Amino acid sequence: MSGHPEPLHLDVGTDVDGRPCVTVRGELSYTTAPALDEQLRALPGPGDGVVDVVLDLAGVSFCDSSGLAALISAHRRTRRRGGTVTLRGPHGPMRRILRLTGVEVLFEIEETGTGEDSRVEAAGGQA
Repeated sequence: MSGHPEPLHLDVGTDVDGRPCVTVRGELSYTTAPALDEQLRALPGPGDGVVDVVLDLAGVSFCDSSGLAALISAHRRTRRRGGTVTLRGPHGPMRRILRLTGVEVLFEIEETGTGEDSRVEAAGGQA
């Protein structure tokens, strides 16, 4: 994290499969994680036919425990309604915190930047 925190930017749309997709850019920290959590809670629910969510994390430059807690909370809510959370493009510090904490097994991880769309399912993997 730099001396001046990078603001958090959230863009909401849908991916090519019609799933809600939240693109996250900036630092995901105790000051910005509540905005992500609020945005994720506002996504369409199962009554709308939507159960899966995509979080594009390629633009995340920093993530602390509060950011991680927001991701875990999204996983729990989505799982209760029978869906999955896909983390698209986590790299650098974001990928390290997912691995070090063992949390990446809760999510489907979609790699980006390889020239092809390779999907690696971590959900249901080893703890």
